[in-house]
This record gives sequence, structure tokens and C-alpha cells, in this order.
Amino acid sequence: SRTGLKRGTLVIGSSTTIASYWLPPYLAKFCAQYPHIKVEVQIANTAQIEHALLECTIDLALVEGTPTEPHIISKHWQNDLMSVVIPSSLKPAKNVKAWLNKQFWLLREPGSGTLEMSVKLLQQHDVTAKNSMQLGSNEAIARAVAQGMGVALLPNVVTEDLVQLGKLTRLKPQNNIELSRPLYQLHYKDRPSSHAAQAFEKSLFSE
Repeated sequence: SRTGLKRGTLVIGSSTTIASYWLPPYLAKFCAQYPHIKVEVQIANTAQIEHALLECTIDLALVEGTPTEPHIISKHWQNDLMSVVIPSSLKPAKNVKAWLNKQFWLLREPGSGTLEMSVKLLQQHDVTAKNSMQLGSNEAIARAVAQGMGVALLPNVVTEDLVQLGKLTRLKPQNNIELSRPLYQLHYKDRPSSHAAQAFEKSLFSE
């Protein structure tokens, strides 16, 4: 039903990766279906988006990191495949784990869902990013790796173009266990969802 959706505003909070790669087809479909709803997307890292939800400056959110606030409800939405990427000019040693421990790592800033998952996955594989540098976006990290600055763990959607161009190489996952992180839809428990937010949430989970 389109009742209550003749006009209105929907403010979505989104992490950079989701806004750049996952969200556009859903936005296009929603805007075509509800042309009179004004949609705004605010892009920030997971920690900042949680804060915006609690401040009620956004209606709902899509992020990679799990929420830390008890008043935020999360629902699993998608799985984002990730890989360790290295410059194509670099060849890892046979003992990949030992080799990775010696590499210079490019990481996201604190509060980023990508950083949270990177640290978690690296720890699971006994890899420590002892020598590292922080950069503020996945795209910046991907390009820095392509320039030979170091190695990184990044979402496959981010690195696809550079892999196809032969500038980056994805390392095969150990024991053929694919690395992935869950993507979540979040909303503030104590705030009733608007009709527009309910309709958009329905479209997110309709496929």
C-alpha cells in the first residue's frame, strides 16, 4: 500500500562501502516507486551512524559493524565477501601467514566496520598488523595497495575494478574458507518507524 507515501522525507545513514556499492539499486527502485518521497543518504562510519540514530537525525541505517548501543536494533541484511589484497607486482612467500605478519598493513580508522572486521579476521588467522597506517576510505586503501604501499583486507566489491585491471591480486582464503562480514540494517528501538522507513525496509528484504 502506498498510503501515507504521497510525500515525506526518508533519511538513511550508511557506511561508505554500502552507500557506494550496495545501496544504489535499492535507492533507484524505491525512488521510482515513491517519486514524491525525498530521500537523503548520510554517509559516515558505523560509530558515527549509531550516534545519528540515537540523536534521531536519521530514520534507519545500513552498516558493516555490529551496534554497541543496547537501544539500537540490528537485523542481518547481506554478507559482504572480503579478501586480502596485495600489489600484483608482489609475490607472497610459501608460508603466507608468516609473510603477512611481516607486511605493512593499510587499515581504516577506529569506528569503521571494515577495521573492526579486519582485526577480527586477522586475529582468527594468527596474523598481526604490527606495521600499519590508517587511511579514511576503502578506495584510498585499495589505490595505495595498487601503488605498492602495503597490503590490506578489503571488501571484494571495492577491489573488483583494480583486480580486473591487473593492479591488485586477491590472496586465496586459507583452507578455502571465504572471508565475509555481515551487513546490518539498524533502527532505534524507542522511535516508531515512519511509513517511508517501513516501505524502504520492506524493499531491502524483499529479494
